[in-house]
Amino acid sequence: MKFTGSSRFLRLNSELIKPYLRGIQSIDAEQIKPPWSERSWQELTEAYDQYELFILEDNELMGFALYSLHNSPQAHLLKIAICHSKKGQGYGLELLTLSQKYLIENKEIEDIYLEVSHKNTRAIKFYKEFGFHEIHCKKQFYSDGCDALIMQLKAK
Repeated sequence: MKFTGSSRFLRLNSELIKPYLRGIQSIDAEQIKPPWSERSWQELTEAYDQYELFILEDNELMGFALYSLHNSPQAHLLKIAICHSKKGQGYGLELLTLSQKYLIENKEIEDIYLEVSHKNTRAIKFYKEFGFHEIHCKKQFYSDGCDALIMQLKAK
């Protein structure tokens, strides 16, 4: 556990995830379209050794970041979301910074990649300011037909 300001950063293991799962699913449904199904989240808890899930809380769940470690030493940022009422207050930056630090120091991750809709200019700007750069574009990647920008952060 790490404490930063008044918020708390936690890495959830399979034992800790269950009390947070409904809140994570709620933020996922609120912020990410389309959200994962309940079954997808359940499968995550069953194959937990292949994923890293981090949360940020301050008397309430504020956000989460989910990474796949299937292609180690690369991490794939599958989802990062901050609840709507906390957006624009630096929590996304805090969550990304702390989770990246953990992955580099504890999982020997060398780079992190992600997909983001080419229409999500706010997220693209955020990732670029953090140090990610565009490496590819996947045409019609999302179910709504939007293209996905593939972005990468060299951690080492």
